[in-house]
Amino acid sequence: MLLIERLSALYKKDRFASDIAIGMHGPQQVEISNPNDETVLNRFQIIWKVDNLADPRQNKALDSRRLNITVEPIGSAGSGNNQHFLNKTINLAAILNPN
Repeated sequence: MLLIERLSALYKKDRFASDIAIGMHGPQQVEISNPNDETVLNRFQIIWKVDNLADPRQNKALDSRRLNITVEPIGSAGSGNNQHFLNKTINLAAILNPN
């Protein structure tokens, strides 16, 4: 299951879980391997931030949170691995909603 799907399901199940608490989370490292010979093709570091979602209506609060995920390629030692036209940092945004 993808991280964004896991966090969304977790918010629906338990809005007080530590992985979706307000603030920064991670880093979580992921390796992508060749299924034929198990050689590592790439490594990524995933960091996510959870924020309250403001309600534009006065004296109202939304029961949702904003989720920002950053996926960054890393080398074998954990350092950055951005290569022109090959590895890119990806930023994703989503809204966590209990419904």
